Amino acid sequence: MKKIAVLVLTVLTFFLFIFSISAEPTELGAEKCAKMCHKAEYDSWLKTKHATMRHKVDCETCHGKGSDYAKMWIMKDKEAAKAAGLIAKPDKENCLKCHKNDFKESMLKECH
Repeated sequence: MKKIAVLVLTVLTFFLFIFSISAEPTELGAEKCAKMCHKAEYDSWLKTKHATMRHKVDCETCHGKGSDYAKMWIMKDKEAAKAAGLIAKPDKENCLKCHKNDFKESMLKECH
């Protein structure tokens, strides 16, 4: 009976591991980013039009979905964070996804 329980637990652990590495990244939300480390950026973002829009444009809209890079040990390693999906410094191409006709270079500095 003990062997069966260990076998079942091992198989479940294996499938959970496989699911966790194969799942698409998910959004954590701006509030989570602020609570973790980015309070100043969050407070600054709250004062922008992006924060007050009906469909908010938040941290992960520009920096990528955070579930894979938000862990502290990944965020401390810039290359690991980028490999996990972080867009550290969004560029003009990122902005053009929404600002097709009204993009200005100054927008890159006004986000937060």
